[in-house]
Amino acid sequence: LVAATEAAHWLARIEINRNRPAEAIQITRAQIGRGLKGRFAIDLQLDFAEALSMQPKTLEESMKEFERIYRENLDSSLAPRALYNAAFSALQLQNPRKALSLALEFIKRFPKDELVPDIKFVAAESQLLTSQESAAADTYKHLLESTRKDNIQRPIWVLGAGSAFMTAERFQDVIRIIGPELDN
Repeated sequence: LVAATEAAHWLARIEINRNRPAEAIQITRAQIGRGLKGRFAIDLQLDFAEALSMQPKTLEESMKEFERIYRENLDSSLAPRALYNAAFSALQLQNPRKALSLALEFIKRFPKDELVPDIKFVAAESQLLTSQESAAADTYKHLLESTRKDNIQRPIWVLGAGSAFMTAERFQDVIRIIGPELDN
């Protein structure tokens, strides 16, 4: 069962990387049905949820799976990834309240995790979508101040921050945030 779980994980990763989610779902569901054992058990469950997230019709199921995996494996090194993916899936599903709740839980539980910048983006976008413009602007501001200027996501974050500050009618902050970026 240990070897089968690991083999299914690697086969699923191949299918996910080939953008073939249906095949990955088939592989993971079959192995989950047979049972999971060993250090790749959580990985395989995440593979299943990730494959579900790649198809619009199963996106909601993926969010539930990611959250379930997180809640059942709180002490796993993969828990942050599961929680981040649950929050991101909620945002994709246009459920900003759920996304924000999960994002804030992530920030509180995993403040030093490498996914913190990404989850702050989810939080800020969720705040914008729930009419918390000033909070969104502050979240974006903190995100930009706490990450390197060469982060590949920075242009998206700067535009999000500008939009949040505009919506919150904090025009001086728009100039302060966007102005220095004109040289980048």
